[in-house]
This record gives sequence, C-alpha cells and structure tokens, in this order.
Amino acid sequence: MPPHRIWAPMKILRTIATLALTLTAAAYALSPRPALPQQPIRATARIVQVDVLVHDHDGKSVPGLTKDDFTILDDKHPQQIRFFSIVETEVLPAAAEPLPPGTFSNELDQGGVPANLTVVLLDSFNTSFIDQAHARSQLVKLLLTLQPQDRVALYVLGARLRILHDFTSDPSTLLTALKQFKDERPLDARSADNSPTNLYNLQLIPLTEELNAGEKQLSLQEHAHLTADALRVVAGHVVSLPGRKNLVWVSGSFPFSLETANVQRGPSGEKLPFTTDAELAVRALTSANIAIYPVDARGLITGGFSGDNSHLAEKPDPAEFAAMHALAARTGGRSYYNTNAIMGSIRQAIDESRAAYSLGFYPADVKWDGSFHKIQVKVNRPNVQIQAREGYFALSDLNLTPDERADVMAEAARSTLEATGIRFRVQASSAGPAGDQALTVFLQLDARQLDLEQKDGQWQDAVDLAYVQVDAQNRIVQTVRVPLPLALDDETYDQFMKEPLPIPRDIPILPNAAELRVVVFDEGNSKLGSVHIPLASFFPATPN
Repeated sequence: MPPHRIWAPMKILRTIATLALTLTAAAYALSPRPALPQQPIRATARIVQVDVLVHDHDGKSVPGLTKDDFTILDDKHPQQIRFFSIVETEVLPAAAEPLPPGTFSNELDQGGVPANLTVVLLDSFNTSFIDQAHARSQLVKLLLTLQPQDRVALYVLGARLRILHDFTSDPSTLLTALKQFKDERPLDARSADNSPTNLYNLQLIPLTEELNAGEKQLSLQEHAHLTADALRVVAGHVVSLPGRKNLVWVSGSFPFSLETANVQRGPSGEKLPFTTDAELAVRALTSANIAIYPVDARGLITGGFSGDNSHLAEKPDPAEFAAMHALAARTGGRSYYNTNAIMGSIRQAIDESRAAYSLGFYPADVKWDGSFHKIQVKVNRPNVQIQAREGYFALSDLNLTPDERADVMAEAARSTLEATGIRFRVQASSAGPAGDQALTVFLQLDARQLDLEQKDGQWQDAVDLAYVQVDAQNRIVQTVRVPLPLALDDETYDQFMKEPLPIPRDIPILPNAAELRVVVFDEGNSKLGSVHIPLASFFPATPN
C-alpha cells in the first residue's frame, strides 16, 4: 500500500477480510493470538472490584474464607457481593514462547499468568544521592531473597522513566540490570522558551556533576506533576496483567497530597468535582488493580546524628508521611517510613500478597460524577487484619473529544514504557529496494478487546491508529494517524472474533528516527496500547 494513501472505510474492511483469508503463516509468520481474559458483558451497571488481604496476628494469610464471611459497606451502606474468587499466586507461570523473528509485542503475560507480581520503582528523581546509594544496597539484598514464585520488575524514575528489567524470578538478571544502570537526574524542567516540558524530554546530567549556581531548579509543583505522570505510565504498562499487583515505590520524597472531596461550586451552587495530578495517578493505579507500597528511602529520620544510616533532619515531615499513608490506603497497600529496614519492607510487601480474596459489587444509588466513595470491608473472624483499598472513584464512561484522543495517543507515543490496555503484535520487515529506508508493518489486533456495539444491524466501533517515529532523544519527529471506523455484519464479526485483525502499512523511515511506535486507541472503551519497534536492527548505522 502506498505510504501516503488512506483507504476509504469500506475498502479497509473488504481488504482486511481478504487478507485474513489469504495470508499464510509462511508469508508473514503470523502466530496464534494469546488467550484473553473473558471480556465483560456490556451493561449500564458498573462493577467495583476490591482485592482483600486477610492476615492473622502473626502476619500469615488466613485461608478458607467464603463470600459469606465478608461484608462490604459503600459510604456505610451494605452492598451485595455479586462476585467472589480466591486469588492465589503460588503456581509458577509457564515458560514464555519466543516471538517469531521481526515480531514485536506489548504482551507482558506471554506463556501464562504470572505469579505474585511486584514492580519495584527506584525514584532517583525525588531522592538525594546519599539516600539512593542506601536504597540500592538494600535492594541488592532484597533481590538475593527472591523465591521461584516471586515475579519482580525493576523500574527507575530519574531524568526519564525506564524499565531496567520487566517481570522475572531470576535475581541474577535483575542484579545485572541494576549494576549496569547509571544514575541520572534532570537538569531543568523547562524548555528554551521557559515553558514546562513533559517527563520524557527532560535534559540530563550525570549525578557526578554539580549543578551550576545559575541553573534552574524544579519547583515542588513540577516535581509533583512529573511524578504523578510517571505513576500513571506505570499503571498503563501493567494494566493488562490479571489480578492484584504491587508497586513498591522507593523514594526520598512524596511530593503531593490526596483529598477525598475535591469539589468546587458552580454558579447555582452545584458541586463540580475536579481532579489533581495525584488523584489522576491514583485512579490509574486502582483501575489497573495496583496496590502501592511507598517506602521512604531516607531510612531512619532523626533530629541529629544517631548511628549508621540515620538521616539528618530537623524533624520528620508529617505531611509527607501522611501522603505516603494516603497513597497506600487508597490503593490497598502499606506505607513504610522512619525505618532502615528497606529490604525487609519490600520483602513484606511481596510476601503478604501471596493470596487475596477478590470481591465485586454493583454500587446502589450512586451518581457517576467522578466523586470518591469510601468503602469498608469486614470479615467475621476474630483477631485478623484486613488490607484493602479504602474507596473508589465513581467514574462515568469516558467520552473524549478528538483533541483529547489525540493528546492521549501522543502521551502514549512519548512514553518510554509500552501501554498494554490493548494488546497486539506487529510484524515488521524491510520494504522497498536496498538502501531505501522503509518498513512494512503488519499489525495483528485481537478484535475481542474492542468495544464493538451492535447498532443499526451492524457491529460498530472506531479505532484510531498512530505510527510515530521518535529520535534517539525520545522526541517525536513524525506522526501518521489513521482512523479505522468499523461497521461489521454478523458474518464478518464472527470471523474477527476467531482470527486476528490484520492491518498492513508501509512506513518510510526518516534518517533521524531511532524507534517506530505503533499506538492503538479504541474510542468505544478508551483503552489504549502501544508497541515499540527499535529501528537499528533493520537499518544499522553506517560508520563514518
């Protein structure tokens, strides 16, 4: 297909249907699509899912509980538990099958359901150099305690958010990734015209260099905004993984606070809820079923010197400790501060999540206006501790404008982490004559993830595609957006439920492009996925 040509909707559908019937595995090495969790039935009612950890006085999980043992209160009103399951993570996942050559994917859970998922986020962006060194030494000790059923990923928030290693139970690979990482910090959060930039375009300097006196410093507000953005990106990256997930955030500062009633009043006195950066981050975390465990990298905070690894400070900051506690409570985690036992804190966060009870209910008489609702979970067992998120946001269905959709897709394209709200694969190969920098990309989309709705005798939805090229500094150098309106008859719909939806395109590659990022956005459910394709393997740099 010529790279400049955008097909008419009906021609897209006819061509896709033809390709699905005629392309062979020998031609494009299409692999079987992965199993997906059962998709929810479209309904007006919205379910709220709460994962609950129940421990005895020794900190051990309490087994054998049933649905009748639990009570859920929504703003003090009892709710009927409609769904109940026991989530255990002791079974190891099957070995992941390697992708065919030239195939790229954002599928994190290839080969089975991972066990006991924990992301450790080392935050050098908000942590002093001395405290980073202490946190890293504690993390090394933690990694040496990993057990076969543990699946740990190691991410770093520095001058940019990056993955050192995704989920594995092999401590040696994590230790190697940690050892090879060179600490960085942002020089400035403003561009040449003094306007704020985003997390992915901060200028970098090594930690070993000193800031000049005249260089600008990030404000607390900018720190909060960029940190909240990073948490949302992490949530978008692991959202497709089933079950409860831990995010252990090791940081020397937690630069924002949370409120339970962010409302303003309109002209007639009506409540107008609004959201802060922190609230948006927590919404993303809870939507991805992530429990956050803030761990203070400063260790023991005292009013002076009191032994090894103690932190010199005038006094502990109650506001920061309150922020840590609020983050943990909102998501069902636990906060750790004023302690040198960083390794033990992370180990406890992993161990206490080996078994969880998953409860679901349909809130009664709730206005879906984005407001926060407090929930309480009770268990009819004496002397037990309950750990669950303290509430949910009554979010209405998203109805993004075209500009808002473009902003969401641009944010995903800039992110250094792939989004997994929609999972797909891309088969890439060089196109054109030798010396011509172009790729043929063949997107394989599982249509079961789309929000196809039967309307006027057809299954309708709209999907937006974007092919984005970024340079070595992670700057967008070209974007090509392709709308894909879907209007399927029953026969075509049934076919798409059985086979991947193949979408081909030829992409001329710019000389300064380092990576091609393919972004898919479903307008029906506002889910989004992205796949990154490094270009060096197709077009190696020629030596000067």
